[in-house]
Amino acid sequence: TDRTTTVVGLTAYILDGLAERKTSNYDEWNAQLAERIEESPDHRRYMIYMRKGVRWHDPEPAMLAEHPWLKEPHFVTARDVKFTIDLLRHPDAGSPLAYLFDNLEDVILHDDHRLEIVWKTPDFYARATTLTTGPIPEHIWAYDPNGQRYSDADIAAQFGKHWFGKSVCGNGPLRFVEYKRGEYVRCERDENYYDQRFPSKTYYMHIINDDEARL
Repeated sequence: TDRTTTVVGLTAYILDGLAERKTSNYDEWNAQLAERIEESPDHRRYMIYMRKGVRWHDPEPAMLAEHPWLKEPHFVTARDVKFTIDLLRHPDAGSPLAYLFDNLEDVILHDDHRLEIVWKTPDFYARATTLTTGPIPEHIWAYDPNGQRYSDADIAAQFGKHWFGKSVCGNGPLRFVEYKRGEYVRCERDENYYDQRFPSKTYYMHIINDDEARL
C-alpha cells in the first residue's frame, strides 16, 4: 500500500512502544513496554524502567518453518530499545527515521530492564520520540538466516536488505501470521499479551487496490 496511515494503524496493534498518548488527554501518556519513566527537571534525561515478562511474538509460520531457530522464546528488554535506537540513527542503516535522533546525546544501558535516554537539549520532539519508540527484536535483526550474529560493523549495513525485512515480529496484542500480496494481511490474537487481550481471535486487513471498490 502507499497509504502510510494504513500501515501505521496495523503496526499499532502488532508492535507496542514504550508508552502511548491517552486519547482522552493528548498531553498524558499510558505506559506500555515501559512500566515507569522518570523525566529530569530539565527535560533532557529519561530513565526508562521496562516492564518485565513481555514476550516477543513467534514469527509467522512460514518463517518458523524456514528458520526453526526462531522458535526459542525471547523477552523484550532494555537491550532491544538501545539496539533499535542505535540502529535507526546509524548512517549505514539508511533509516528515514534517523532525523528524529539528531539531537540525541546518548543511550545508556544500565541492565536488562533499565536504560537512560539523554538529549543534548530539551528538543520539541525529545519526549514524544522517547516515549513512542517501538523496539525491534535484536535476536532477529542482529542475526543472519542461520542464527549467527552479524559482526557489529555489518548489522547496520544489513538493515535495508535484511532477510527478515518482509516479515514482522512484534510484542503487541496482535501477532502477524500471513501476508498474501494484493489480498490481505492476517493476524491472530497474542494469548500471552501482558495487557487487555484483543477482542477477536483473528484479524484480517483486506487489501482492495481499486479506489472505487474500496469506497
